[in-house]
Amino acid sequence: ATLGMYYTQINNFVLAKEAVAPIVEPALKLENKRRMAQIFTILSLDAYAVEEDFPKALKLMSEAIRFGSETKDLISLVMANHYLGHLYSDNFEFEKALHHLEKGLEINVAANVVWGIADHKGCISRTVHCFQGNMYLGLQICHEGLQLAEKSGDIYSKGEAHVSLGYAYYGKGFLDEAENHLIKGNDLTGRLNMIALQALASSCLGDTHFHRGEHPVSLDYYGNAVRLLEHCGQMNSFVALFKLGAARAGVMTGQRTGDLEALYRYAAQNKSKLIDGVVKRRISEILLHMGSQYMKEAETWIQKAVEADEQNGLPWQLAMDWVRYAELC
Repeated sequence: ATLGMYYTQINNFVLAKEAVAPIVEPALKLENKRRMAQIFTILSLDAYAVEEDFPKALKLMSEAIRFGSETKDLISLVMANHYLGHLYSDNFEFEKALHHLEKGLEINVAANVVWGIADHKGCISRTVHCFQGNMYLGLQICHEGLQLAEKSGDIYSKGEAHVSLGYAYYGKGFLDEAENHLIKGNDLTGRLNMIALQALASSCLGDTHFHRGEHPVSLDYYGNAVRLLEHCGQMNSFVALFKLGAARAGVMTGQRTGDLEALYRYAAQNKSKLIDGVVKRRISEILLHMGSQYMKEAETWIQKAVEADEQNGLPWQLAMDWVRYAELC
C-alpha cells in the first residue's frame, strides 16, 4: 500500500494499481481500515486516469475518505481529500473541490508540513481558481505556494508550484513569465518522473509557443506530452487532446492532416468533460487553416466548443472559443 501511494505521488496510477491489486481482498478480510483508505484512493485514481470512469472513481474515493476518517490516519485523509478535490474540479463542482483541497491544506498547516502546504496551494490555484477563469487569484495563491516550496527546499512541491504558476501566467497572457516557470516545472517534475504534471507542463509550453507563432517548438512540446502519457498507458483523453495540439501546430507549419476522421474520433471518444470544449475548438482551428473548403466544418466545430464550455461553466475556455469564432468570421 505504501508503494502504491508513492506511485500516486509521481502520477503513475497504473503501477500504483499493480502494487495494491494482490492485497485488496486480504486488507478487506483483515478489516485494515488504514490500508483500505490508501488502497481505495489508488483504485479510485486508476478508475479516473486509466478507465476514465468518473462515477466509479468518485464512489471509490468517497470510500477512501470514510475509511480514513474512521482511523483518523492523517496521511490517508490528506491524500484522499486532495485527490477527491481534483475529481470534483474535473467535474466542475468547484465548491466541493475547494472544500476537500482545503481540508488537505488544513491538515498540512496543523502539522506544519511546509512542502505539503505549498503543494495544496498550487493545486487549489490551478484546478479551482484558474479553471474558473480567476487567473488573478490563481496567480496570488501560486506565488504563496512557490515561496513556501522554496522555503522547504523540496523539489516535489517546487515542481508543482512552478507548473501551476506557469499555467496561471499563461492564462493571463504573460507568455514570457509562463514559459520561464513552465520550463522550471518541466525540469523538476521530469527529475521525479511526475508523469501527469510533466505532461501538463509540456502541453502548456506547447500552448505558449503556439500563441507566439513558434509552431515547430510547439509541435515538439505536444509530442513530448503525448509520449509521457502513452508510455504509462493512462489519461487517453488527454493524449488525444495533445495529439490535436500537435496536429494544429503541424498545419500551421504547412503539414497536411490527411485523416480527418481520426480527428473527429478524438472528439467522439473523449471521456473528460473538462477538455470537451478545448478538443472541439482545436478541431475547428485545424480545419480553419486547411483551406476555404473546410470553413463550414470549422464553424460547426467552434459552435460545438462554445456550447460545451457554456454548459460546463468554463468562462476562460469560452472566451478562447469566441476569439477563435471571431477569427473564423
